[in-house]
Amino acid sequence: MNWVQFHLIVNHAPVVGIPIALFLLLASRILKNDGVAVAARLVTMISAVFALFAFFSGEPAEELVENIPCIAESLIHPHEEAAEVATVISVISGLLAAMGCFLSMKKPDSRLNRMFPAVLFVVLLGNAGALGYAAHLGGKIRHPEISSDFSGCGCGGSGDGGDSCHSGSKPNDSEHHEKEED
Repeated sequence: MNWVQFHLIVNHAPVVGIPIALFLLLASRILKNDGVAVAARLVTMISAVFALFAFFSGEPAEELVENIPCIAESLIHPHEEAAEVATVISVISGLLAAMGCFLSMKKPDSRLNRMFPAVLFVVLLGNAGALGYAAHLGGKIRHPEISSDFSGCGCGGSGDGGDSCHSGSKPNDSEHHEKEED
């Protein structure tokens, strides 16, 4: 397994985990169930760890893909910047979740403990948005069909990569039909 494979495996965990934590946190309030709240905090902490794995594997993965045809270097940098923000928010979320676990054990009846789920919920909403945006930008690196300027050419680029794959031209349909007839 190389860094690209590792990065692609681990980056999905926080993108999926944080919305699951949001759902669990909301369910814990509706059901008034502390066990579900604990599960939400645990999913948040695990997702934060995976966000760190994804972040720290990103640079070595970039080194492996930056010279591959059809990979636009100009798409990597915005993804990297968004991933930095998402990772910081993920770590904050994970630390808040750990603090919530501590508060629920040591001071279960405190006012802070009662307010804590609402604070965590707001941070998790921001975290889900930041992770979703970073994931969207990461997807554009290898999935040009999600770009608004997708041209449908062989590699699907938009001219950002500076190589022949990113010329922006579509295959000539008449040439395609002639080849089929031969």
